[in-house]
Amino acid sequence: EQIYDADQRYLHMAPLSHGSGLGVLATLFRGGCTVTQNVPDLKTWCRNVEAERATTTLMLPTLVYRLLELPEAKQHDLSSLRTIVYGGAPMSPAKLRQAQERFGNIFVQVYGATECLTTAAMLSKADHLAAGDDKHLSSAGRLSPVVEIKIVDDGGIEVQQGETGEIWLRSRGTITGYLNNPEGTAAEFQDGFWKSGDLGYLDGQGFLYLVDRKKDMIITGGFNVYAVEVEAALNAHPAVAISAVVGVPHDEWGEAVHAEVVLKDGVEVAAEELIEHVKNKVGRFKAPKAVVFVTQLPVSVVGKVLRRHVRDKYWKDQARRVS
Repeated sequence: EQIYDADQRYLHMAPLSHGSGLGVLATLFRGGCTVTQNVPDLKTWCRNVEAERATTTLMLPTLVYRLLELPEAKQHDLSSLRTIVYGGAPMSPAKLRQAQERFGNIFVQVYGATECLTTAAMLSKADHLAAGDDKHLSSAGRLSPVVEIKIVDDGGIEVQQGETGEIWLRSRGTITGYLNNPEGTAAEFQDGFWKSGDLGYLDGQGFLYLVDRKKDMIITGGFNVYAVEVEAALNAHPAVAISAVVGVPHDEWGEAVHAEVVLKDGVEVAAEELIEHVKNKVGRFKAPKAVVFVTQLPVSVVGKVLRRHVRDKYWKDQARRVS
């Protein structure tokens, strides 16, 4: 995928210590220009795109969702944009199609991590355009030829194609451990592979699918429920701006699926309607048992929903954080 051009103007909304910082040298080596904003403020971003004629930027999916609802996105000239790279979390296919309709086929998804300093998988513009259904749009893309990926079970044994397991990454850009943290290094590195903590699987065409973070999996009544799948179903409802799904303590099932939802401005919907919507999308046992409407969700400095902070509210009085 050709992202970096000689006339590129890369607008960095996140701090350069974030993943977008990897684009600095690539842009400069091609003779392009970088513009730093350093805060995930979309109103400022819209002004900067217009003023600086930005061609490229990197966003988390949550910021793309907000951009779709932002009035300033229609008030400013954003036509200079040629590439919006997104990553850090899977994007709802329904929201992605809305974004493509609004901004064109300018989206590229990348999957990687600080511990593995190169793109491990990419969903190119061509792949976005070729996706006839939501299946490939929900993937993290095709594997990079310069990164080894294996998907393993809890014992570190590779699983069969199509089976879900933890994603391990190895490359020349993978770090060898954590400074002054031998316990963390021993726990998260093996044979040069970094254990990502992400759960996913590979299909027969070489597309990588992220199911969830290993620690964010909800086990309810003996069934594994992946929060990201439920969030994607919720986010596909026309009234929903963004959601966070967590497991909360339940006397009978161990954990119950629970959702906090931010609605679009001026829109109302009953919790029961959203629950029924999810049941129709992904099945009854994966649907939230309760939906709470909130005005905002906790996010990191780069705009990523902090699902763990949502979960902690419901487990603070428990002796254990798993049931």
